[in-house]
Parts: sequence; C-alpha cells; structure tokens
Amino acid sequence: SFGSDLLLGGGSGQTAGARDDSYRWSSSTSFDYRNFERLKDREALRVNQAGPGHLHDLLDEWNIVTRLGFSVTPDLEVGLSDGWRSLRGRNVEEPSVLGQAYRSDGFRDLEFDVRWRFRRQSPDGFPVDLAVFGSVKPPTGDTTERFPKPFDERIDAHLQPGSGGTDGTLGLAASRRWGKWGSSGSVSDTTKGEGTQHFDPGDVLRVSMSGARQLSPDDWNWKAFASLGQAALVFASAAL
Repeated sequence: SFGSDLLLGGGSGQTAGARDDSYRWSSSTSFDYRNFERLKDREALRVNQAGPGHLHDLLDEWNIVTRLGFSVTPDLEVGLSDGWRSLRGRNVEEPSVLGQAYRSDGFRDLEFDVRWRFRRQSPDGFPVDLAVFGSVKPPTGDTTERFPKPFDERIDAHLQPGSGGTDGTLGLAASRRWGKWGSSGSVSDTTKGEGTQHFDPGDVLRVSMSGARQLSPDDWNWKAFASLGQAALVFASAAL
C-alpha cells in the first residue's frame, strides 16, 4: 500500500480499514511533502537577535516512511518502520552567513509497533473493528547534521532526521470496510524522551482520520491499497 501522511503510522492501520486478513505479511510506504512560507532573512534575524522568539527559514521538507508488518494471528499484528527525512532551509541566525542554504538529510528513528484487534466488524453485528495499538521508537536516527562552513555548528535538534530520544505511543483505533473502500480513525498519546542536544520535544495527543481504496483486482495473489489521511495535534506540551 502507499499513503500520504506518515502521522497515520504505527499500529493504527495504514490501509484505513481496508486490510486483507488472509495475508500474513504487509508493506506500506507513506510520502509527506511540506513547502513552507518564506521569511525575509533580515527581519527573521532581527527577531532572533531580539528574543525571546526564535525563527527558522525553512524551504521544504520530504519524509518517506516504509513499514513492514506481520500478522501473528488474524487479530494481532507487529510491525517495523523506518524512513528518510530531507529538509532544506536558510540560515537566519548568524549575520556573517545570513541567507546561506543548508540541508538536513538522513535516516529517521526506527519504530516497533504492535496492534491487537479486540472487536471485529460483522455484517449483522458490531459496525466497526476496534483495536488498541502501541509503539516504541528508539534513538536510531541521524542526529549529527551540521550547518555548512564557516558557521559549522550542529543543526538544531528538532531539524535533525532523528530525535536522539526514546518515544512511546499508546492509542485506540476504529476502522470499517465497505467492499473495496475503507476508513479509520484513531486517538493516541505519545510520550517523548529527552533527545539530542538536551532537547525536550514534549508529549503529544493526536487524532487522525483516513480513507482507503483497494486498487488491485480481487483475484490477484497480492493486494494494493491507496490511502489518504489527516492528523491533528490536539495537545502538545514542550519544555524548550
């Protein structure tokens, strides 16, 4: 399957309720592209020098995340995810290199997830599948990206591909399928550990929704799905 929003990942159901229980193995890839509004370099520099605010002039960002899943039983699934982050920006923090372009590229943190479906959708009974899911994300990603010379300092922690900290997520997901179509929604809470450069990203409460459609014919030996979704941060706490 392939999707559009990496925030829907983990054990929440990458194919939005359209998964096929007859297959033990599954693979999904999510693509996320963000294009940021440009800042005026000198105005951003003045804000950074005056404080207490801090601005970054980010140009765009690519994220690609691939997940491999295995169904231990029809109701229990485990998965492993990894990905690549590529971010471009311009320096608005140091006057001597004002406007200098930089990149932050590298592997993201690995993520191990598990999902257990405790209630099934049935034609004459319960209307949706219900599942609990959790994940652990150890600090395996790249955290050593640096600004170009002569500035040559480590790029800020939250702009690195990896976090440098350990995260844990618990959540609840509901999904439903109608023929080749499916939909799902989830709510989850993520506890984030202190990361690289002593950065504390804070904890996150997230709500997500997505829809999907089966693309491959029913008589194929493998199934392909396309999904599209949206995730919203309901609450985020951070000590910067």
